[in-house]
Amino acid sequence: MRLPVPVLVGLRRLGLERAGDVLRQPRAPLARRFGAPLVLLLDRMLGEAATPFRSLRPPPEFQVVREMMEPLITRGGIDAALSRMLPALCVQLGDAGRGVLRLVLRAHRGDGTVQEAMLGLGLPSRDPAHLHRLLESRLEALEPRFGFERLDLLAERTEPLAALQSGMVAGATPAADAAALAQLIDRLGQRLPVWRLAPRASHWPERAAMKVDPFASIDTPQGWAARPRPLRLLRQPEQIEVIAVLPDAPPRRIHWRGNWVNIRAAEGPERFEPEWWRDRPDRPVRDYYRVECADGTRLWVCRAGLPEASPRWFLHGVFA
Repeated sequence: MRLPVPVLVGLRRLGLERAGDVLRQPRAPLARRFGAPLVLLLDRMLGEAATPFRSLRPPPEFQVVREMMEPLITRGGIDAALSRMLPALCVQLGDAGRGVLRLVLRAHRGDGTVQEAMLGLGLPSRDPAHLHRLLESRLEALEPRFGFERLDLLAERTEPLAALQSGMVAGATPAADAAALAQLIDRLGQRLPVWRLAPRASHWPERAAMKVDPFASIDTPQGWAARPRPLRLLRQPEQIEVIAVLPDAPPRRIHWRGNWVNIRAAEGPERFEPEWWRDRPDRPVRDYYRVECADGTRLWVCRAGLPEASPRWFLHGVFA
């Protein structure tokens, strides 16, 4: 029962060794002798008094609660309630200079169950229309059955958000452009994985970029992409056959996808050496050429290995 030591000693002196022995005693003498906490503990053991506990979830920073006069059964009723609750929540956020990053809608049904619809944003926002559009897809999972008697709209995570200057045309300022882009990414992120490419400190083409969060800050390593790179890099380089005037000369004709293609101009080579800190010692060097075909197509081809060592040729990218 987790009783204080003085209370345990006193109960034992009275011959009360078990919880059942204590429960059979009159409450008034126990309260006079040991105080009200012992009586409250007995009531909690019997379920006659609530036991407080600390919630594992942090309390929401801002919230709006609506008790319904009639249970909400239809989707239209839920949308109508949200159209009133979201502006009220955004007013609270605006007064505090905050924007929501994680928004939770808790719908309490008449049978005592609670359903949740959670929304995560990349950048803080307090635009009611934008938040309502993002919540629309999440509301499809709610099952009112006999109706929701209460709705709780909680801003569980927020960040500081400065107000945009009024009177500006959308897109006329960097802040407005960033807000518009954040709204677009949030809407896409509800249905598709969204990411952006960031440069990585490596000169090998397949390692020179990596996927990051669309809102992550990007630092460009010194000397990264100092030379032209193709707009499209093939996920798997395609092996080709090459005819050149000399073993170490640029290609004059290439055999690609069953056809021989004449090369009108070529620039290179640009040699890539293996990265000794991560590559195996016997990895061949690569010599890259930018070539222009007779029809104007520009390709990025490479020779894997030295000219005197029977190298192989690959198509790795397309410029246009």
